[in-house]
Amino acid sequence: MNEYDVVVVGGRVAGASTALLLARAGVRVVLVDRDRYGSDTVSTHGLMRAGVVQLASWGVLPDVAAAGTPPIRQVVFHYADGEPVSVEIKPSAGVEALYAPRRHLLDRLIVDAATAAGVEVLHETIARQCSLGTPGVRNPPPSLRTNAREIGSLAT
Repeated sequence: MNEYDVVVVGGRVAGASTALLLARAGVRVVLVDRDRYGSDTVSTHGLMRAGVVQLASWGVLPDVAAAGTPPIRQVVFHYADGEPVSVEIKPSAGVEALYAPRRHLLDRLIVDAATAAGVEVLHETIARQCSLGTPGVRNPPPSLRTNAREIGSLAT
């Protein structure tokens, strides 16, 4: 059985990003997700500049572009009471454009970066019970049970 400092339940953008950053900080992390690797989900997937800046700082943005995600350099707003308004996306904060990758791609790329950082990733695994023990009583290390097995203990 492995020992972890943190269990992250949910391996999409938020969970995988959290696991990635924790692992890069030296934390032992296991990431548990109930879906299969690279599965899709319904989502708005346009990233604002702050999201693109984060992907760039994590080293994931080149993979987003390499996967064929087109850069967004202009947006057009359509209002019911007037002419469309076009806005040019100017390079800023170290990024040249915005991006709108499909979630199955974005989730997979962040999970891959987390794995490369040392995160143990368990797909198609449901977190059933996290045992932390009884306060004030000498307990065995906390553990996590999944649909398949007990996957490890949390460091205390």
